[in-house]
Amino acid sequence: MIGAASILSLGVLVSACDGSTDTAAVSSAPSVALTVTSAPPSVPGKTSSPGKSASSGPGDGETTGPPVGCGPIDAPNGKVGLIATETPAGRPGCTEAIDVITQYFQDAPKKAEGTAHVLNVSGWRCMADTGAQGSGRVGCDKGGLVFYTQP
Repeated sequence: MIGAASILSLGVLVSACDGSTDTAAVSSAPSVALTVTSAPPSVPGKTSSPGKSASSGPGDGETTGPPVGCGPIDAPNGKVGLIATETPAGRPGCTEAIDVITQYFQDAPKKAEGTAHVLNVSGWRCMADTGAQGSGRVGCDKGGLVFYTQP
């Protein structure tokens, strides 16, 4: 990559070499201070498996693989599907997702906070989509891992 100082020096050199006696081009070139920064050291992190696409990082909301259906589970208003989504952080296991959402359904009526019924269960932050156009889904996340219910 050619820096601004290199381009300016090249312009001054061309002006000086074309035989002109105009010294204004040489003396009027702006002073440019270059700052060199080094890239931060690489940090060992999760690498993608062959066949999987990598994305920008944990918690960015982008999926990297197909979701997994963890089966129908009992909810207060009947059966709902439970979906574990693969993100750059990985995919939660169905057993853990079932345990967490079951506990959420038991505890939410008494312990959940706010209109979204937010509740922390075993380190997972779960909340319901209860808005005017809400789907009634419950979604949980922990360290970039995500699962949710669907009707």
